[in-house]
Amino acid sequence: MFASTGLHGPVGLAFDHKGSLYAANYFDNSGSIEEFGSTGNDLGVFASTGAQLTAGLVFGPGGNLYAANGSANKIEEFSPTGSDLGTFASTGIGEPQFLAFAPVPEPSALILICTGFVGLLVVVRRRRLSATRSAVAAASAVVTLLLSQSSTADAAPIAILHNFSGADGSGPVASLALSGATLFGTTQFGGLSNDGTIFNINTDASGYSVLHNFSGLDGSQPYAGVTLSGSTLYGTTAFGGTSNDGTIFTVSANGAGYSVLYNDFLAPPYGPNTSYADLTVSGPTLYGTTIYGGTNGGTVFKVNTNGMGYSNLYSFDQADGKYPDAGVTLGGSTLYGTTLNGGELGDYGTVFRINTDGSGHLILHSFSSGSDRGNPLGQLVLSGSTLYGVTQGGTVFKVNTDGTGYAILHTFTGADGVAPSAGLTLAGSMLYGTTERGGASNDGT
Repeated sequence: MFASTGLHGPVGLAFDHKGSLYAANYFDNSGSIEEFGSTGNDLGVFASTGAQLTAGLVFGPGGNLYAANGSANKIEEFSPTGSDLGTFASTGIGEPQFLAFAPVPEPSALILICTGFVGLLVVVRRRRLSATRSAVAAASAVVTLLLSQSSTADAAPIAILHNFSGADGSGPVASLALSGATLFGTTQFGGLSNDGTIFNINTDASGYSVLHNFSGLDGSQPYAGVTLSGSTLYGTTAFGGTSNDGTIFTVSANGAGYSVLYNDFLAPPYGPNTSYADLTVSGPTLYGTTIYGGTNGGTVFKVNTNGMGYSNLYSFDQADGKYPDAGVTLGGSTLYGTTLNGGELGDYGTVFRINTDGSGHLILHSFSSGSDRGNPLGQLVLSGSTLYGVTQGGTVFKVNTDGTGYAILHTFTGADGVAPSAGLTLAGSMLYGTTERGGASNDGT
């Protein structure tokens, strides 16, 4: 016998990375989840759902615990320290019972499978990708926050600049590029062939136009935004091209002169070097990342703006990081970036630096499942000698460019947000960002 629980109907069981066992107390009125050490010793109540019929438990890739709350018909999320992060999903399948995360080829995705008395639920959470083309919300919109100049805490009004209809694009999931009074962006689907678009729109909502409709051979499904250099846009598509493994493209800001710069992303035997990240431009050179390829953990690459000279600067392989999902940030002759997984402390990701010639790779910080929660997402912000970023586990952090001074600036607890998935924006001494979930209605902050 591993442990004598003393619980009233233990149902769901789950082990964390430390070897501790967690048991859901099914008939307990508070929905307690008990923690037991690796030797079976009772460590007390880890968390509570607040209701009877707490059943299935499972730990997610980021170290958070998910619990099936049968009384409330929902799945609840808890941090690695037991903090209640709120509702992950409402099930509607009649007393959810058992939970499991499905293995997926896209490492920034979460696919949670839940069974109930009257059905099965599949919950998809991705930073940028949708499960299928049909899963893209029809009411996609470009929005801008009109910041209130009042000193009160009133919510800032939101103005919708454009509602996408499909023919003019669908599923804008990337950041926008701003030049003067014009915004440039991409949609991953929609357009003439449903392969995505490049668009522009003025900040006053006038002048929306599609600059390019992707059709497959010239690229398909641009999950990243565009990078503006002078009057030229550069970007990537995740699919399409000659081998359907993605492209690097360029087009003028007026829509003329679209050209595929590079489309040979296939890298047997590990599959495509798919790029989901924005490019960084410096003079005649573009820098970027691929989430796969190389030694099967992703790469940092460079290519000239004329399409010549493509080169893998570095290939990741677990211990030094894995899956660089975000783009790189340039400081002098050094590139800074993150990997979603891998590292020296498990599979929780890294912050790294590398010279623009491919030399000098160094891990600045390896994340763990402890207080820093791990799995960084979004491009880093560089200010002086300090880098700022976020983790999917729910933190805002900083670290110096020499690897010293790592510190957590903020830990999200649910009411103030859950799962920051995009990079930060620095203005003066203030950082601005978003969270995918959490907040007053669990729809993000």
